[in-house]
Amino acid sequence: MKTLFGQQGRSIVQNQVDWQLWQQQPLGQSLIEHERTLLTPLLERKLGVQLLQLSIAGCEPLFSRCSIPHQTFAQITSSGSDVSPHPNCNLLLEPCYLPIANNSMDAIVLHHILEYSRNPHQILREAHRALNSGGQLFVMAFNPWSLMGVRKLVSPLKRAPWTGSYRSWMKLNDWLNLLGFKVERTHYGFFRAPLNTTKGDGNNSKLEQLGRKYNCFFGSTYAIVARKQTVGMTPLHEIKLKRRVLTFPLTEPTTRNVK
Repeated sequence: MKTLFGQQGRSIVQNQVDWQLWQQQPLGQSLIEHERTLLTPLLERKLGVQLLQLSIAGCEPLFSRCSIPHQTFAQITSSGSDVSPHPNCNLLLEPCYLPIANNSMDAIVLHHILEYSRNPHQILREAHRALNSGGQLFVMAFNPWSLMGVRKLVSPLKRAPWTGSYRSWMKLNDWLNLLGFKVERTHYGFFRAPLNTTKGDGNNSKLEQLGRKYNCFFGSTYAIVARKQTVGMTPLHEIKLKRRVLTFPLTEPTTRNVK
């Protein structure tokens, strides 16, 4: 088991390095800004005390505003890794284990972690364990049925973001439902062509606005909002039976005169 965790950690760490190099390019910068615009409205009114963000992009906040006061920005590491922690990082962890107490988080953000994990189900199980009753999970992932998905199929590059496993929102919905989450809504974004240039941003701004207005399913990224459910228990009340006194008509025995 430790060997599997170690291999997965090295895999995600390598993808983190590749992603951060790609993120410095125009397409990567544009994607992060669009996703920040998508996530901020979902988090700015979220109530609670504790928030955890786990992102393939590093430890920069993926939201501009959030009302939750205590925010933890985690970074995945592995044994033997020489990657230095991000300046904003306040938690180092293994990919399959969150060193967080049960039922202690009000919100968890998983940003493109599931695409590069060899065991995404374990990450979702850990998120479910760490969330408190009614806590919300925000999953940001790539949409395979989009221009980004087409670009992945034809890209000759074998590094992030083109090496991840792009999964549909329907598959993630099934996983979440099986683990005890209730999917509340799904938001789609980043409708522009995935070209490494800024020339098309102005021409695609209307497409972006139109896609978000009608929440079209072909956006390159999507954000799933799911709530942890707990099985409700109906309190057992003592059943009190009201005693009823049954009365029967009583007749006096009659005597016959025998002659």
